[in-house]
Amino acid sequence: MTNTSRAVILDIEATCGDANDTKQEIIHIGAVRTYLGKIELRYEAYIHPEDTTLTSWCSRLTGIDQEVINERGQSLERTFAEMKRELQTDRYPMMSWGNWDRQILIRETARKNLNWIFSTDFINIQSLFGVLEGRKNQASVVDAFTSVTGFSPDHFGYRNHNALDDAIMAATVWIAIQDRFVKG
Repeated sequence: MTNTSRAVILDIEATCGDANDTKQEIIHIGAVRTYLGKIELRYEAYIHPEDTTLTSWCSRLTGIDQEVINERGQSLERTFAEMKRELQTDRYPMMSWGNWDRQILIRETARKNLNWIFSTDFINIQSLFGVLEGRKNQASVVDAFTSVTGFSPDHFGYRNHNALDDAIMAATVWIAIQDRFVKG
């Protein structure tokens, strides 16, 4: 069984267009590392897309515009190096809200010929939450966060589709799962 006393919980935002847009590149990664029911480290990076551009719809959704990318963006390779060094991503299970973040990481790592920096252990917090709560439909991270805290994300200044805020919300749900179902 995977030791989950420490875990890296991440969220990704990517370039996006209309519903038929299949080409996406990572533009924002937010991650937290948890330890024994607390968030111990936070990490955030903006990434320069190489082959796609930000659409106005994507900017409205994520709050990320081209100016942010130009001023704060870096390569995915540099981001991976920072994450591995700061969060020790290869040592602890990777978790995310759903499987989409992991899938885009796999695709972008292969497409850009980068080394995989994450543990092979993966937990889909969304699915776990759904099973434990007896839900037939998958909850959004916002709904799950509100359910476990009793507050909406904006009460804490969190914004949906901000990678770091979404990672914090997912981590909060993970910690609540541990408190409720693991610790008793």
